[in-house]
Amino acid sequence: MIGKICALVLSVLMLSELVTAPASAGPGTEITVSAAISLKNVFEEAGKVYEAKNRGVKVVFNFGASGDLMQQVEGGAPVDVFVSAAQKDMDELSGKGLIISDSRADIAMNSVALVIPTNSNSRIKSVDGLASGEIKRIAVGNFRTTPAGRYSEDVFNYYRLLPAIYDKLIFAGNVRQVLDYVARGEVDAGIVYSTDAQMRA
Repeated sequence: MIGKICALVLSVLMLSELVTAPASAGPGTEITVSAAISLKNVFEEAGKVYEAKNRGVKVVFNFGASGDLMQQVEGGAPVDVFVSAAQKDMDELSGKGLIISDSRADIAMNSVALVIPTNSNSRIKSVDGLASGEIKRIAVGNFRTTPAGRYSEDVFNYYRLLPAIYDKLIFAGNVRQVLDYVARGEVDAGIVYSTDAQMRA
């Protein structure tokens, strides 16, 4: 039987005195955290802070696309903490009774950003420009498995662009892969989280 997990939050990890870790947490305890890949940098730092304040406790991270991580939880993966980049994944796990409901909280907000390679000669200034002939390849997260992909799809639909650009889309397994495609100049543009864009700025 699949056990329930905590839907803990970044602020909880950062402020170790507020952590709702297992009651038996102490020397030799391992806490497994499955978190959206977009949180990798900040969570690794948070994990070090938590371990420093809780000697003998080890935080083990499993980063990936939120949808993939959700499926791992559904499949019985041994996860103590799940942090998704989307409400949808939390809602699904909650609906199946797989998280401790009073452990769930919203911890941060983000937005998506249009990014282009630094050596690009493109003149596009907004999402509307993705339909132009100069843009041949656009990297986005998978619409079905990544929150960043679903947010990208929402943006394209809002601007009524999706039919015009669909054949240009290069689907990635997670938002960091999108960022890598853009950074290496393998695509003409990409949609990532604003925080990811700032990290590479």
